[in-house]
Amino acid sequence: MEINIIQILLKDNRTNPIITNKRGGTPLHQAVVSGSISSVKQLLQDDRIKSSINITNSWGETALILSATRGDPHVAFVLLENGADRQIKDKWNQTAQEVAQDHGETVTSQLIRDYISGQTKPPATSQPKPPSTLPQKRILSKMLEAPLDEELAHKWLQDPSIDINGADYMRWTALHKVAAWEKPSVLVALLNHPDIIVDRPGMDGDTPLHSALSNGAVRCAAILIDDGRSSKTKANDVGVTPLMLAAALGDEALFTTLLEFGFVEQKTAAGKTAWNFAKENGHEGIARMLPINEMMEAKPQRAPTTKKLNAKLIAIQEAIRNGNVE
Repeated sequence: MEINIIQILLKDNRTNPIITNKRGGTPLHQAVVSGSISSVKQLLQDDRIKSSINITNSWGETALILSATRGDPHVAFVLLENGADRQIKDKWNQTAQEVAQDHGETVTSQLIRDYISGQTKPPATSQPKPPSTLPQKRILSKMLEAPLDEELAHKWLQDPSIDINGADYMRWTALHKVAAWEKPSVLVALLNHPDIIVDRPGMDGDTPLHSALSNGAVRCAAILIDDGRSSKTKANDVGVTPLMLAAALGDEALFTTLLEFGFVEQKTAAGKTAWNFAKENGHEGIARMLPINEMMEAKPQRAPTTKKLNAKLIAIQEAIRNGNVE
């Protein structure tokens, strides 16, 4: 299904295939992070993306460096086959091979180091190993890929040698991922795990509840709220709260639940409240449930006047400003 959507979007003249998000990541970066080799291959069939394969994000990371961080030799091989430059260094002055080595991803590190175009064979494809044979201290978040194999995820959760709270390079834990991907069955299993840490912050300080709400994962957001261990009012690093995200999402049930915890006047670093998030996303019903916030645009300053204003006119203007005139 995701391949069909990618094909449709790439054929649309309005689509910018190398558009970047706030962290400088392109769709190819995101496909690599998600571990979707089918999406990576499909994207690289587009000449515009293939010719831009070495674009770096805000941290100087190419798609190849991200595949090294994930420890994904199959994705790394596809990128190398399509012209990925293994000599590019990130902001920490490391190449893809060095990043893989530092993360303990030996197979990926060796592949990148020894790759020769036209001679190196692709990594062997093998069936997922039973949990008991997996390497010690593997991080569950790095093992989960989109689309998620839920049956395998449940098996991994039963393996005591796997770190369920560890994060990937984006500082996303397994809880962040399954919440954002709207996988309620796996989310409940994680929440029931005796070692789970529920509110560990990810990139930009997002909790799993932030991740669920910002990705429109309504069922998982409701599960996290009902669980009771997720902070309902905690802001991330830029001041965005779950209430603001619920206002932007437009789900009145979730919003009403979060509204009970207050903090409606809490503002982001840019000075926005939940009211702004609702208005900007066209959710007028939710906006009416909140105190009106002043618009973000700076108001032009009026030049001082020496004219004496009519007292009645002044009173009317003051009433309008205070909302006392229909």
